[in-house]
This record gives sequence, C-alpha cells and structure tokens, in this order.
Amino acid sequence: MKNIKLIAAALIVSVSSLSYAEGNRGQFNKNQGNRNLQVQALTAEEQNDLVYMREEEKLARDVYVILGEYFDIRIFNNIALAEQKHMNSVKRLLDKYSIEDPVLDDAIGIFTNEVFSEFYDNNTSPLVELKNAILTGILIEEVDIIDLQKAINKTNKTDIKNVYENLLRGSRNHLRAFVRQLESMGVVYESLVLDQAVADAIVNSPMERGSSNGKGRKGQGRR
Repeated sequence: MKNIKLIAAALIVSVSSLSYAEGNRGQFNKNQGNRNLQVQALTAEEQNDLVYMREEEKLARDVYVILGEYFDIRIFNNIALAEQKHMNSVKRLLDKYSIEDPVLDDAIGIFTNEVFSEFYDNNTSPLVELKNAILTGILIEEVDIIDLQKAINKTNKTDIKNVYENLLRGSRNHLRAFVRQLESMGVVYESLVLDQAVADAIVNSPMERGSSNGKGRKGQGRR
C-alpha cells in the first residue's frame, strides 16, 4: 500500500496543473480575439469550456492509445474508442456554435494547451508496472468527472448539458472499469483527487447505460 501511495502521489504531482490548472483553461481562447464575438448564444465561459473539453477528451484518448500499446489488456483500447466518441460529440457542438477547434492536429500527443502536452509526455513513457498505468487512468477519469460537473453547472443550454452528461456518465463507467482492474491486482482503491465519499458512491454503483465505456462491474458493487 505504501508503494501505491507513493505512485499516486507522483501522479498527482505530475498532474496538479492538469485542469488540471484552471488558469490554463483560456490559454487557447485568449488568442482567439474577437473571432467568436458573433456567437451570441453562448457565454465566454461556455465557449471556453467546450474548447477545453475537446482537448481534455483528446488527452484521455491519446494516453489510453499509448498505454494500450504498452500493455496487453483490453481496457485501454476499449476506453480509447469511447474517448474518440466523446471527442466527436464535443466537436459537433463546436461546429454548431462556430467555435474554432483547438485540435489543429489530431495526431497522438499533439495539443494546443501546453498543460495537456506536459501531462501526456509525463505519463506515456514506458512504465515499470501496470498498476502505475491503471492509476494514470483513474486520475484522468477523476479529473474529468470534476471538470465536467463544473462545466454542467455553468451552462443552461440543453444541448451542451446533454453532451456533458453523456461524457460524465462515460467517465464514471471508465472509473469503475479502472478501479475494478486495480482491485483485481489486490490493491485497495483510494481516490486521488475526487472526494473519497463521491468516488466510493460511483464505484459501488452499477455500470450506467447510454454511453460507450470499457468493461466494468456489470452491476456489481465493491466488496
């Protein structure tokens, strides 16, 4: 357990800026100037959140693609496919509201936001243990849950809320899947950035339908 806590601590340090740094959320948007002023339907916060979520979902996809190449287990490849669908969902909203897409290059590991680039570089080098990779997945999903809930609370647009709720449901399912994988190794799950009570409520509840997800608990709670 001590080693796991040390690994988790290292992951948190590498990601402490990841949303992962609220100050970087507008890094791309501050350069857009007046290009989106014609979009009157959305507030600046709503636009910024959509741009941020587009790259945040790309980060998850890219990390899982690389981890899927390192380890011979299906969970990373399965969830990477789901993250691609999440990226596509946000892209449709960007197009609908005529917001510039931050994904200027869809190649793996390329990001407009430097914070995402740093996180990707720090967490996709060859890993010594599978446990470290699973903890990286857990961290990404916990942060996604936090960021999506914040974004939901800041919009009153039904279409945006629906997409965010779908992504949130997917992130909860992904977290359940990663925790199940971790516990199959004999490691007790302790949340990394989520409130422990919130995390426990998620992983003790059944997999949710309505969003693409990796293999999970199939309705079973933790024991």
